Parts: sequence; structure tokens; C-alpha cells
Amino acid sequence: MARRYYAGLVLALAVLVAVGMLMQLTISPAPAQHGAMDKVKVTGKVTDKLLKHFEGSAAKLGSVRTIELRRMTMAPGATMQGEIVSHDHADLCIVEKGSVTFTMADGSKQTFKEGAIYIKPLGRKVKLVAADPNLGYQELTWTIQVKTRH
Repeated sequence: MARRYYAGLVLALAVLVAVGMLMQLTISPAPAQHGAMDKVKVTGKVTDKLLKHFEGSAAKLGSVRTIELRRMTMAPGATMQGEIVSHDHADLCIVEKGSVTFTMADGSKQTFKEGAIYIKPLGRKVKLVAADPNLGYQELTWTIQVKTRH
């Protein structure tokens, strides 16, 4: 079971690196995500823990600046509301438990449940993130930041 889990993580990382390399073709410099997160209202307990950090140059990934493995946990019913935009990175997410619903800037909604794998692309605008009211939400995320073209 653990072997399949790690094989899945390796595959997810490979997909994320490929997405990052393709994104480099269209990326222009933009402000860091954390500047945009200042205006986000958090209700309930939300934690975001850095598990591992890799420098792209150390891994000999020419167009990749950094890769991070993170775990985000939201308590049952927790929300994040405001404009949430990934200006400088994309995420490959694996839902470990519970579910989450994203409400996009245009009002459309996407829900991801335990076992789902999805990508949060560069520039996607989300106005509300809501954890399952009974189970909460936990995700394992590979975050990739690519170098901007000059």
C-alpha cells in the first residue's frame, strides 16, 4: 500500500514538473501569492505545513525555481474567503481526507473529495474555499514555482 502511495507521489511530481515547464512559456513576472493572501478572511482552523523544500538548481531542473511539498488541513466547516490567486506557482493536490469546495470568481463551483488529484493552475482566481462541514479537509500539495522569462 505504501509503495503505491509513493509511486503515486512520484507520478504526481513528474506531472507537476511537466506542467511547470510548459507554464514557463507564458509566465510573466507577477507579485507573490502571499501578498494577495493578506486580504483573505479565515473562519475556523486552517493549517499549512511545509514538509519538504527543494531548490530547482540543486535538482538540476533548469526552469524550476523551487518545489515544495506541503500539507494543508482545514477543520470541519472552516473557510477562506477573499481573492485567492496563485501568481507565481501552480499546485498539484492530492485530497487525503474529507472534501473541499472552491467557489471561483465567476461563481462556478468545484468540489474535490478524498482520493481526488487536481491541479490549481497559475492565475486561477478563487473567492471562497470551504471544507466539508462534517469531515473537514486535508490535502498533500506539490507546489512548483518556475523562473520567469525575461
